Order: sequence, then C-alpha cells, then structure tokens
Amino acid sequence: MTLSSYLNNIKVLSFDNWMTIFKPNPEIRRRRAELLHSYLKLDGYPVEKLEGCIFRTQKMYDRRSDRTGEQFGVVERVIETVRRLPDGFQRPVTSIEAREFGLFSSNLMSDYPPSLIEADLPRTLETLRSAGLRLAIISNTGFVDGVYMRKMFNDFRILKFFSIFAFSNEIGFSKPSSQIFSRIITDSGVDPKNILHIGDNLLADYFGARNAGMNSKLLSADQIDNIETISSIGSLIK
Repeated sequence: MTLSSYLNNIKVLSFDNWMTIFKPNPEIRRRRAELLHSYLKLDGYPVEKLEGCIFRTQKMYDRRSDRTGEQFGVVERVIETVRRLPDGFQRPVTSIEAREFGLFSSNLMSDYPPSLIEADLPRTLETLRSAGLRLAIISNTGFVDGVYMRKMFNDFRILKFFSIFAFSNEIGFSKPSSQIFSRIITDSGVDPKNILHIGDNLLADYFGARNAGMNSKLLSADQIDNIETISSIGSLIK
C-alpha cells in the first residue's frame, strides 16, 4: 500500500478523537443521566428531563469552547447542569462531588463502550505508522478525561500506534486554542508545516490547526467550498 499524495512532506499526523476515531455508544447519554439522577438523589425529577438538561449543558460548553478555546471539564458541567434544574431540585454541588461523579461517569465507558468510526481503522493506523509517520491525538474533553480516553484507546488495541497526546483537561485549553496544538508541535519537535491534523469540527479542528501553523483537513462526507476535506481516514492510504 502507498500513502496519499497529500501526505508528502508530512512527518506527524494528528487526529481528533470523537467522531473522527470513535463514536459514542448511543446508550451513554441515558446511562449518565441515570447515574447523576441516583448520585444527586433526584427523586421525583424525570430522568429523561435530566438527560435533556445534561445534553443542553454539554452543547453550551462545547460551543463556547469552539469560540474561545476555554476548557470546561466535568466540574463545570455537573455544577451547571444542577443549576439548570427547577426550584426544589437544585442543591449545592462541590467540586469534589463533581469530580467523584466524573470518575463514576467515566467508568460507564467500560459497560457502554464507543465504537470505531471505521472498522478497518487499526489496519490503517498500522500502515501509517509503518510508513514512518508519527501519530498524535488532539482531543477536547468533557465528562471523560484523558486518562480514560487512553484506556479506551488501549481497550481497542490502537493506543500503541500513537506517541503524542494532547487532551484539553491536561493542557488547560481546548481546541481551537493554539495552546493545545502547540503541545503537539513542541512534543514532536517538528515544524508545524510538516504536521497534518484531521478532525470533524470546522472551527476546532480545521481552523484551529491552521491558526497554529499546521496543515489540516476536515473529515466530512460532503465537499465544502474553500475547505480541504477528506471522506475517511482509510483514504489516507491507497
């Protein structure tokens, strides 16, 4: 097999995680809501409404990260979710409690694991590594932090293909901040013009990488005017 021509002069290939490498288990949203419902003892409040509240909180913080590059982890997300509950169900939540819930929530990944976006991804990654490319992950985190994401990669036996990781909860900044992309540049010791980043988020991945001086391609099944897209990771090899 040979590499795609647009990998010419590329020494480091970095990827987003969610919806680029993995897609979440569809059950995880409901199970996380049930867990938080039990943890907070929200008797009388419907689990489905709590699930919706968590989802809206997630979206709010994810959109804010996309605009500002700020990092919002499990503490902010749990506290904000509780703040949004109706009167009578709100209660003070400490950062210690929120972190404890985060540990319980992350453990759900073992019972409700994600799946690979592409079934033949391990073979693709092995081919890329064998061709001499260094592989990296640049990922924003929310309820699931970098420790558990590494475990997830290991469970799917693809951790071994990656040598550099930049998780937003460990860096303190989220994509599209240049701070998180700079970690890959610094740790690799490679000129950013020789790094290609691939992800599914136009703001966080595509423009975030470019603003840091790196190359980027948007993972998308659709062609977008003036945007360099790639339909699949598998298309990196021929």
